[in-house]
Amino acid sequence: MEPVDQAAELTWTSPLVDIKVPFEWYRYQGEWNSGSCADVNCGPTAVAMAIQFADNNRWVPIGDIRDQMTGGVCGWTDLDHVRGALDHWGIKHASITGMDAVRAAVNERGHIVIVPVWMSYIPPGSDYLLPYSSPSDRYNRYYEYGLGHFVVVKGITDDGDWVIVHDPNVWEDNGIYRYADRSPK
Repeated sequence: MEPVDQAAELTWTSPLVDIKVPFEWYRYQGEWNSGSCADVNCGPTAVAMAIQFADNNRWVPIGDIRDQMTGGVCGWTDLDHVRGALDHWGIKHASITGMDAVRAAVNERGHIVIVPVWMSYIPPGSDYLLPYSSPSDRYNRYYEYGLGHFVVVKGITDDGDWVIVHDPNVWEDNGIYRYADRSPK
């Protein structure tokens, strides 16, 4: 499969830069192919999204990425695992530090960014633990988990005050992870 020139196919909306490509690339760690480590697969799922985004919608099972990263052993993954998996699947990447670098990657170069975060630093939103909340409640944390986590930044305002992420921590079974229109939070 030939990689596409992502820059040629990107479109932006204003005032919030939100990268668009002609296919759906969101993945969640509870999807059917996550394997027995689904509850700790945020790193492998972020890598799956990066592969799909960067390589013309190439779909790799999350369980296969987990196997490559840790030999199938369940547990937390780290940035070394993420870099190794991106290398394994031939995805070009660079390490960056700070919001200015994230903003430049997204706004100026049209890249997505895999970001490790401590969820406890993100305050609960108005839809915290609320099943099937309004789709207008698209900010802050909507679940209890407060430890280390990987998210994928796909949009950011020029001032850095608002960031759009694909959060792989979505599950199908309880509405807390879904808006009233059944779209993932």
